Amino acid sequence: MKTTTVLSVGRQFVADERTTQSYGLGVSVDFDAFTAAKYTLPDGSKLIPAGTIVALDAATGHAVPPVTTAGSESDEVYITKADAWSRSLQGGSYGTVGLFVSGPMYENKLPDAINGALPAALRALVQPRFPLQAHPTGFVATN
Repeated sequence: MKTTTVLSVGRQFVADERTTQSYGLGVSVDFDAFTAAKYTLPDGSKLIPAGTIVALDAATGHAVPPVTTAGSESDEVYITKADAWSRSLQGGSYGTVGLFVSGPMYENKLPDAINGALPAALRALVQPRFPLQAHPTGFVATN
């Protein structure tokens, strides 16, 4: 049986890439920190999709899921530019990923959006640096 994996190269979630800012040359990903089932592939490897909202671990500088618990929220969040894989794939990012620091994003195209909108806790973290808008082919429900 042959399996084909398609890497996401389009950034449908970016509203206007000319107005986005990037974080250096990229960061390492702490795949062990991404424990939600949505990140685990059938073979046990992990995929952090482009457009995922992340924070940086203060001790290691690695990309990790942001903390959304009231009173302990992550200070700064970023959005991944490309897919990050926990195993080496030809043409894929292995262990490091570029990050957006700011810029307009299509909320309904981000992988964490549910029914076209980010959960309120994530939205609160993202909005200071990432103006959110609806992609023309979708909608955004506001809380």
